[in-house]
Amino acid sequence: MDSFFEKIFLAIQNRITQEVPEILWIDQDLGQLASDEYRRMIFPTMLIDFPTAPVEYMGQNIKLVKPSISILLLFNNYSQTHHLAPQEVKEKGLEYLRIEQKVVNALQGWNEDYFTPLAHTNTQSRNNNEIGMRARELTFTTSYEDWSLEDDQYKNVTFNFSGEIML
Repeated sequence: MDSFFEKIFLAIQNRITQEVPEILWIDQDLGQLASDEYRRMIFPTMLIDFPTAPVEYMGQNIKLVKPSISILLLFNNYSQTHHLAPQEVKEKGLEYLRIEQKVVNALQGWNEDYFTPLAHTNTQSRNNNEIGMRARELTFTTSYEDWSLEDDQYKNVTFNFSGEIML
């Protein structure tokens, strides 16, 4: 049986690889910013996590799950953005905002046949990190039905009909 979170993690990796080639490293968010693990990443980096997944039982062991998806974007930003800097230098310093928008555009409303379209619900700066990176966290929500607890006898029912249909 496939895990929903495994499938959507890989699907998001593929989607961003195709739609936002500026992102050079995509991985799980395992707390890399709190350790030296961030030194192994290539920037811009995208870290994916599933911080919450409220569950509602719909009856008969069928669950409606509504996970949130955290997308942490990390940028090594060394260009100046103050008002006296040349325009092209400021544009380079603000490039992370264009990449962030491309990520939002690639994920907002996107879905596969096993989850509802992603909805962008929040953007937050996380620049109080101690490593001097530009960090932006995007939050998306989706939902899916989990039938994994359901008895297999109801999943694959085959109907055979022989005869005529009268109108």
